[in-house]
Amino acid sequence: RSSGEAGTQTLIRVDLASRARRVIYEVRTTFGVFPVGFDADGSLLLARLSTQGTDVESVANATADDFAAGNADFLLHASDEIARDWRLAPDGRSLSFVSPEVLAERVVHRLHVFDLGATPTDVTPDAEIAGAAALGDQFSPVWMATGRSVTVGQEAFPELSASAVTFSLNGEDPLLLARPDQGFDVPLGWSADGRYLAARHFSGTTAQDAGVESLVLIARDGTRTVITAERELIFLGWLIDA
Repeated sequence: RSSGEAGTQTLIRVDLASRARRVIYEVRTTFGVFPVGFDADGSLLLARLSTQGTDVESVANATADDFAAGNADFLLHASDEIARDWRLAPDGRSLSFVSPEVLAERVVHRLHVFDLGATPTDVTPDAEIAGAAALGDQFSPVWMATGRSVTVGQEAFPELSASAVTFSLNGEDPLLLARPDQGFDVPLGWSADGRYLAARHFSGTTAQDAGVESLVLIARDGTRTVITAERELIFLGWLIDA
């Protein structure tokens, strides 16, 4: 994504072998345009912000070698507000994000999942779990490699701690991951074999009172491992065979 003069925003595809740059989409706007990813058909999905909220649009054949920059087509209206934390499922057939909602007289960000079929359909799992998950903030949805399960963090308030939770799109019961002694977890990414979730852990109870941050690995078998270092740690990703 590149910002130019006079409010021009451009989405650019770069060939890593040749370093050739190709413009996929360009628009003049006072709002934001952000790339989301390539779907199963090779179309680029982008999030476009406006006074009406957030729309998802699609640029067809964006991965084709003979692609010529064209217009984006409307795909779905994601939110009347500013949605964020976009993640495409590994198979490119489902899209997750969080968007603001008013619940219990608070503005909180909640998970939404869309099936990107011929007609995009909201397939958001039922989040009615006892405790904070039912009404509080949810953070950073990440997909497991199967593309049929998505994991979100959840604020601890009004409790002292909260588990990240994995929702299944196949109708299975939600899986609560190992809970910290204090605070909450913000998912970063699952290992390819689905055994470990990398996450940022915060010692506070809400995003407004986050506390101290650390990097943790949460195992599906219930163990938690804190990764320590003398300086700040930034999660980049998993090795392909991890």
